Amino acid sequence: MKRFFLFLLVLPLSLWAHLPTEQDTIQYREQLQMRTMPQCAAVPEGGFVYFFNHKVAPWLTHSLNEHTISSIRQTLKPYLHIPLSREGFTQASTRRDEDEVDVTNYSAIWVRDAVWHYFGLKNGNPKEAKTLLLNLLRFYSTPQQKERFLAVITSPEIADPTKTKNAHLNVPLIRFSRKTLSHHQINGKEQMWDHLQFDSHGLFLLALSDALRTRIISKSDIPTDSYETLAFFPAFFDVTSFWERGDAGPWEEELIVNASTIGLISAGLMGYYDEILGTFPLEQSVQKVTPAKTKSTIITALSKKRIEQMIELGKKKVEFNLNLGGEAPDITGKGINRRADAALLFLCMPENSLYYNDKQAIQTVLDIVLGLVGPYGIYRYKLDAYQSLNYWIDHNIPSVILGPQTPDTVFVTRFHKGYMPANQPYDAQWFFDSIIAAVYYRLTELESDNTLCRYYLRRGDFHLKRSLGQLTGSDTIAANGETLSEFSLPESINTVFDRKYDFTPLPSPVCPLSWSIATMRMALERAEHAHRSVR
Repeated sequence: MKRFFLFLLVLPLSLWAHLPTEQDTIQYREQLQMRTMPQCAAVPEGGFVYFFNHKVAPWLTHSLNEHTISSIRQTLKPYLHIPLSREGFTQASTRRDEDEVDVTNYSAIWVRDAVWHYFGLKNGNPKEAKTLLLNLLRFYSTPQQKERFLAVITSPEIADPTKTKNAHLNVPLIRFSRKTLSHHQINGKEQMWDHLQFDSHGLFLLALSDALRTRIISKSDIPTDSYETLAFFPAFFDVTSFWERGDAGPWEEELIVNASTIGLISAGLMGYYDEILGTFPLEQSVQKVTPAKTKSTIITALSKKRIEQMIELGKKKVEFNLNLGGEAPDITGKGINRRADAALLFLCMPENSLYYNDKQAIQTVLDIVLGLVGPYGIYRYKLDAYQSLNYWIDHNIPSVILGPQTPDTVFVTRFHKGYMPANQPYDAQWFFDSIIAAVYYRLTELESDNTLCRYYLRRGDFHLKRSLGQLTGSDTIAANGETLSEFSLPESINTVFDRKYDFTPLPSPVCPLSWSIATMRMALERAEHAHRSVR
């Protein structure tokens, strides 16, 4: 509990700078008078799918096959573009031109999102994927990032929030400005952020090893001044004991021991072991590192034996958490008890993630995550206050919850939105149907029984259609009243409530979200391949 509350105390208010003012609330409610409701279609795979664009209805109401999926891909191709900025990075959202101010601050570069963009680009746009990944490596290789790695390796306590107040600012950055390769800025001032998100670093290694394995990037493409950077990763993971250390994880929130983070780092280290460790002169690149103890720590962590040990420690912890129900079971009774969590999907996808080749483990993850399927999308987890009911339009409403100030209480009320547990059905429903679809299509590749293959194919098609249902229409309005462009993929579907219009599901104004586009591209590619293979 100590670590959790410490994190909340130091978390900068600027993190939520995009929340509406009282004047915004009045304006947004006026704009929302024009909103439209989604329609609902019965689908041949069984069940129902809500959709915002009437043009997708034929895709939903008819069975899919290789040819129809190819046609869908062609139709959506202009809308599933993930553009690179002038600097060669991909923004989290392109809802505004790259030189315009985006009040949501989704114009920043997240390492995590950019890696997913790489996986979305690698088959259809390998040159852009290569450029993006090499620029991420360039970011990691800046003097500032190297200094952060070395500082943590030398003094691990500076990355521990129970020992150091600003631990979240001492570690390597996971979110940055494409222009400065340092903290993202608002009105010329650096926006403080919680960078204790170690899953991003694991994902980066996973992508880099994938690019080397598939020859998207060749050995000669890696600059020599990046060898030292690559040598730091194992030691960084070792001294921070990633297999037992809480981090903010993919949702950038409370510090818990996330199975998804541990799994991504373990998978990243596996790729590192196979594609990076014996390929580059890593040990030679750190000979000038001082002090000697730091250099020794780096070299020790570069041994095959130590990397194998870390991978095994990570695997065991992931299995331990899953056996207790999911992402981050509260072993001590002093924190958040997180079981079902959509982040567990990252154990199965993208390619060569920890469970990518393990059919039984994938099924275990799906058994947990499918409980988060909502009418319009996927809940991240239970009691998720981010983008929950009226998030974008109500300024400040007190939450009347009696009893002690537990981690749960502080967590669900932190956005001042009057959040109550009974509001959970109106939490944001995210774009992760496309990832679930991709996971089911992966199961068709791992399964030898034709009956089961066809079952997995149908389930993949069902979730693909749910994802297609999130595409905006020509008159779709966002949950803050903004008009959205047609065929855009939002971050999530939000809920708006007032006495006149009751409860209305509307896309988040974070639209289009590049991560959502990337996973849609991945799902469509896998769908076409699965329909070609399964007979």
